[in-house]
Amino acid sequence: MTIQTAADLDRALSSAQPAINTRRQPTQARAVAAIEAILDATAELLVTEGFEATTTTRVALAAQMSVGTLYQYFPNKATLVTAVAQRHAGRMLEVVYRAGAESLGRPLRETVHALCDALLAAHGTAPELNRVLVQHIPHVGVSYWHELEAGARALVKALLAANAAAIRPTDLDAASFVLVAMVEGVVYSALLEPPQSLALERITRELEDAVLRYLLP
Repeated sequence: MTIQTAADLDRALSSAQPAINTRRQPTQARAVAAIEAILDATAELLVTEGFEATTTTRVALAAQMSVGTLYQYFPNKATLVTAVAQRHAGRMLEVVYRAGAESLGRPLRETVHALCDALLAAHGTAPELNRVLVQHIPHVGVSYWHELEAGARALVKALLAANAAAIRPTDLDAASFVLVAMVEGVVYSALLEPPQSLALERITRELEDAVLRYLLP
């Protein structure tokens, strides 16, 4: 899908948003609010108490509801944490997609600059939660990581297509894969194990330069 207008972006964002899987799909505002309360409580416990200490019983207590009510939506801890990861991935993707929308029609250098900043900002969205989820991907499920990367690749491919005349790569699927993997690797290393001697802004600018060197003829 080529992103040329804000409407195109909204459609792309909707299709790329990871779906939050629950045992019972909410149909009323009260149920939606209950799920949000459960996910908020889970995210808070993951950050403050850690993965192992986060249990369905403690989540229910923090969300001020019975364990039975929680089980109506999430049958176990695994589905609960996965839902938190899916919601977090969706929020991260939205940050990046909005930057893509604002970059529509701009020169390639400006687009790359905006997206590098957006990726950094996206991974800075609830960074403590992000760290816990990344560290426990085997428990969260690799689908969290795959959904996040797939959404990012879809956006990058669309923006590369919009700048096809100005870039070197002709295989946009391969180029979007390489770029997302390269950027994610650098960003995750910088956020999970921040180097003491390097400012994050400096790393971002170096990353931007590497992306441009890869793309430009």
